[in-house]
Amino acid sequence: MKLGNRTRVRRGQPRGMRGESAFTLLEVLIASSAMLVASLGFTQALVSASRAQTMAREQTQALEACRRQIEVIKTETLRDRFREYNSAGSDDVDGNGRGPGPSFVVTGLSAADGDTDGIVGEVVFPTVSGAPTILREDLNMPELGLPLDLDSDGVIDATNHSSDYELLPILVRVRWRSAAGEAQVQMQCILGEDV
Repeated sequence: MKLGNRTRVRRGQPRGMRGESAFTLLEVLIASSAMLVASLGFTQALVSASRAQTMAREQTQALEACRRQIEVIKTETLRDRFREYNSAGSDDVDGNGRGPGPSFVVTGLSAADGDTDGIVGEVVFPTVSGAPTILREDLNMPELGLPLDLDSDGVIDATNHSSDYELLPILVRVRWRSAAGEAQVQMQCILGEDV
């Protein structure tokens, strides 16, 4: 620095850098905001993937429970299948209320809201509400393959076939409360003497 020339020395930033520091701060804020939005999107994607994985696991578990329940029912003799798994305890093979009944537990799944017994699995037969010991073949229940000639006499009628059926339609259903709300899976089959 020359004294005679009156050159001023400024302290701080060089003259050309004054406007750039504010711009650099703005760039940092924009970059930070973009990174925040990107990380929020990534987090949301992880949460969605985790929820989808949980739902798939629950659905697989429910389907496997339905399949197992059908296999358990098949171990009974044809005549006892309806008596043991309907909702009336009065006709159970070993006495009043000693049969397994229509409900079955699926470990790890929570009952859906409003489920009266709090058990997620149920076995459904073609019966009329309020008459669980009366097996009918004339009902309009496409989910069970009805109407269907259950006693193989060539006639579909409105009589009770709980003691003379040759075919037994069964719907096994699991309803539970999942991460996305109420969920349900079901399997339908028609069991006969050889099954």
